[in-house]
Amino acid sequence: MSLITINDGPLIRSTTYWQTSQAARGAIYLSVNAGAVRLLFPFSAQHRLAEIRGARSAAIQLADAKAVGTVHILIETRIGYPFFLSLPVSQIDRSLPASEAGRWVTLHIYADAGLGATRLHCSMPALIRGATREIDPSMVPEPPVA
Repeated sequence: MSLITINDGPLIRSTTYWQTSQAARGAIYLSVNAGAVRLLFPFSAQHRLAEIRGARSAAIQLADAKAVGTVHILIETRIGYPFFLSLPVSQIDRSLPASEAGRWVTLHIYADAGLGATRLHCSMPALIRGATREIDPSMVPEPPVA
């Protein structure tokens, strides 16, 4: 997939992802840049954003080769259970190395704002977890104290 993203450090200023066939199918995309992880929600997947409104933290589980290279993301929600995403490597622009496990990053969530525009929906701290085949919904940590 040919994807053009204009970055401002960890933030996205614009992206061509919204015009791809993957976005048209509602596929959520994960992008990594400047120490931040960014999730891109195309227009057809934005109904899922209501589930994470007010979230305080997230956990990003690194890809496990035995799970066919998927990255799992759990976001703490105020509705009593975590929001869960499992993304194949085809929906990720670059992988996070195993050496990142245990490190806190910022997770930025973006939405397609129409006409090619990009809108920052929310941001939160996220803990990178090592690869494992087990998914534990309780793995969403408390955010670090600033």
